[in-house]
Amino acid sequence: MLPGNDIVTDLPYFSQRFIYEINMDKRRCFVNYGQISDILGDEPWLKSEVHFLCNLSSERSVMLHLGSKRKEKIQQIYHLSRNDLVTVAYHGNLFQLATIHCVNKVDKTARIKWDVSRKIDTVDICDLTPYSIGKLSTRKRKGPDFFADNGDTVGSVKKLKLITQYSESKKVAEKEMKYFSHDNQSKLCAEGAIKNILHEINMSEEDIEGFWNLATSPLNITARHLNCEIPKGVCNAFQQVNSIQKCCWILRAKFRFTTTIKLKLSYFSSGRKCIDIFRLFQFPLVVAVHSQGAIYDHVIVIWNGNVYDYESKYVYQLTEDVIHQICGGNTAFCYISTGYGLFPPSDVRALSPHVLDWGDKSYFEKNSKIRKFFTHK
Repeated sequence: MLPGNDIVTDLPYFSQRFIYEINMDKRRCFVNYGQISDILGDEPWLKSEVHFLCNLSSERSVMLHLGSKRKEKIQQIYHLSRNDLVTVAYHGNLFQLATIHCVNKVDKTARIKWDVSRKIDTVDICDLTPYSIGKLSTRKRKGPDFFADNGDTVGSVKKLKLITQYSESKKVAEKEMKYFSHDNQSKLCAEGAIKNILHEINMSEEDIEGFWNLATSPLNITARHLNCEIPKGVCNAFQQVNSIQKCCWILRAKFRFTTTIKLKLSYFSSGRKCIDIFRLFQFPLVVAVHSQGAIYDHVIVIWNGNVYDYESKYVYQLTEDVIHQICGGNTAFCYISTGYGLFPPSDVRALSPHVLDWGDKSYFEKNSKIRKFFTHK
């Protein structure tokens, strides 16, 4: 317990000496230091600053996030390749196993899929170590079901059910994005994703750079260049700019694109539903994703079953795993917060003769089956 005035001769172990109050999203619990280090890792600063705060004032608090701490530490870099099973340092001591999806030798990073949560994350290569089967684990291993005693005879073997699963690694596209920013410190995910889709439909470099310059310029300069008033949806009364609305406005006014009305958000409350509906759209769709644990909504473009994400170097196929952690590691998909479809003009479509159907008819026809997924305004 917390230190008191009584003389204590037999102190408990250091990991059990202090009790902490942990406030989570929907509940509160009390844990000791050993339980915290199991989740966050045995960090030296936890043994100093955190205990120092605990002794001085019980009213002070420290906010911690999984994997949020980054260290500069020289380590041996192993030869790693795709589908290797590795352990990840500095992300806690309980769930360290992951599988490599791809390795970026230029940035010295790797895309991994966690063995427990099945989420995809980007980590430094120096934090990865090849996993050895003979390596001792801090957790007790449980015997496989097919060697368990069923009560009749010792060592009887249960019938093993063979479950064939589609390999997740085959779902990841290897096509590289021309424009991407791993950090994206300026929060240009909407502008960057649309810039990539303009490149995908073979627009000229001059037009792409013209869009980018307008999208990243202040509103008054953009409006002056387009020679039109700023639409109400682009900027609200508090001078907050809607980046998706701004990009759609530029595409309509400058490049003669047509955009759909807003998505009807009640249909997009789960990842599985979103994927099924997105596959019905043959036109590019720019959407904002709201995830639990993320500060900002993240904007991506979805087209032909692929995800164009400005913060990713690669184009990924739209899968449930991908959409559930679009906003990054340690986040969980909640819902689509907004979205609009894009229809290029005829001269732009002529640049992509391989695209036979842009989805105009399925959207604009009188008895359209997909119009119910859009609002009536």
